[in-house]
Amino acid sequence: MNKGINGSMKKQGTILLMLAMALLLIFARAETAQAETYPTVYNGKHYNRVYSYKYYTRTHPSVVKAVGTDPEKVLQYFVLCGMPRGHQAISSFNVKEYYESHKSLRKILGKGYRKYYLYYQLYGRFGDESAKAKKGIKIFSTTVCLDPGHQSRGMSAREPIGPGSGTYKAKCSSGTYGRWSRLNEYQVVIKIALKLRTELQARGYNVVMTRTRNDVRLSNIDRAQIANKNKADLMIRLHCDGQDYGSWLHGARGMAAAGGNRYLSAKTVSGGQNLARQLARCQSKATGQPMLETLYTNEMTGINWAKMPCAIIEMGYMSNPSEDLNLARSSYQETIAKGLANGVDAYIAG
Repeated sequence: MNKGINGSMKKQGTILLMLAMALLLIFARAETAQAETYPTVYNGKHYNRVYSYKYYTRTHPSVVKAVGTDPEKVLQYFVLCGMPRGHQAISSFNVKEYYESHKSLRKILGKGYRKYYLYYQLYGRFGDESAKAKKGIKIFSTTVCLDPGHQSRGMSAREPIGPGSGTYKAKCSSGTYGRWSRLNEYQVVIKIALKLRTELQARGYNVVMTRTRNDVRLSNIDRAQIANKNKADLMIRLHCDGQDYGSWLHGARGMAAAGGNRYLSAKTVSGGQNLARQLARCQSKATGQPMLETLYTNEMTGINWAKMPCAIIEMGYMSNPSEDLNLARSSYQETIAKGLANGVDAYIAG
């Protein structure tokens, strides 16, 4: 009787010991897997479909020699240096083969390997007939011109508001000023424009900037001509607003050409109006600002000279204390940029 009990207890003990060992093995494997998980997100963008730390460091020893084995630095090197050179960083994707085997995609994306990494990361293999993949083709074939309004010095000399017009306006006004942020409009809009450029490029758009610094001499015609020369599909003029008769007004407002514009086709006018509404709507949704009524006018030089749909987005009122301070905050600027990028997506989607 005692022997039977002792034997049963031994068996139970053996089973418990085996269970404990199995659990230890599971935990050990989990820890190993966790230890082997390396970052694949850089500046908020995912590269997991085109990059593997272990594969990249194993197949490119020169990278380790250049930046060491720190996973963050290796990923940064791949994004900034490896992608333009066409480095293969994962066994399942070779960008050079992908480039050579998709002639029709090359007609859309053009030269430079970076776009092909981004396309594959976002939409997978070319030729996919899904709605998402078709949207990707449309995005990657779209060029957006961003025009951060104003500059460090205004230009009081006058220019015609449209081709062949007898009406003249100042080439470039000085813009508004934030009493609470102590920033000029041109200083705020350039920061948002650069963030928007990054966001749009990450989504696959081609982006052209009329300016990337404040000390430039560009008239409104010059800005439109930059968009025209680069054959942009749409132009976004980034501004902030201000009012002299009170500080209560705040919100995002779109502006575009009005119907009957004698400088632009009806299709271009309609496209600009839609773009203005989408930008203001999506920014307001992202930031929580009110969406103010869209304004339509034929007196804007930068719109009248542009050969593509063009819209102004007034991103907030620097005459409003809280909005002025918000516009100066980097995190709020990021939110605006994401909202405006969503507006571009909505416009492209039709």
